[in-house]
Amino acid sequence: MNLNRVTLLTLLTGCILILVGCSGKVTTVKKDEATTDQGSPTTSATAPVTDHSTTPAPNAAPEELFSHAIKLLTTGNDKGAEALLLALSKSHPELPGSFTNLGIIYYQRHLFDKAQESFEQALKLKPANAYAHLYLGLIQRQAGHFATAQAAYLKALEINPNYANAHLNLAILFDLYLVQLDKALPHYQKYQELVEPKEKQVDVWIRDLQKRLSGSVSTAVKDSP
Repeated sequence: MNLNRVTLLTLLTGCILILVGCSGKVTTVKKDEATTDQGSPTTSATAPVTDHSTTPAPNAAPEELFSHAIKLLTTGNDKGAEALLLALSKSHPELPGSFTNLGIIYYQRHLFDKAQESFEQALKLKPANAYAHLYLGLIQRQAGHFATAQAAYLKALEINPNYANAHLNLAILFDLYLVQLDKALPHYQKYQELVEPKEKQVDVWIRDLQKRLSGSVSTAVKDSP
């Protein structure tokens, strides 16, 4: 098994606070990992506008509290974010974003049972939550339940066909775990199409996979009667 590939998989999909690429460059969190209440990416267009210089009052609007929790996550204070999200999940249990982001925090800490519970609760509230499906797939892959992981990744892509991390995870699952190389290649290629900057290591994997597939075809022709 290619450990470098598994390492990049973990860094790209499991990390909330920083992402470390193959070059060793450290960048800020990808916005599609910390989600809004509706499960969509946290961007300036969707996140509530809030002054993050001070902590909101406990009786502040849930949108303000949630926005502050996301700010804490993206600035590295996951413990503060966890406390705020837990409080929100109790005072406003109808908001799926609290459970989704708690699941991401627990996944990052390798608390997979708690993460799964949080993601499943998020999906009860909002079934069309690509992020929760992706992380449930990651948990299932680590448990060795590859068919269940595949179904979760495919569900994430059904909801959001342009979810780059879902394409990458599915590609690696097909490549390393299910050994279905012909199915892995298009998902690696789609991932590279969607991300900027391009991952140089993924380009290497694509070329390697193309050679392996080409070799398989040549061998099949050579061995045919």
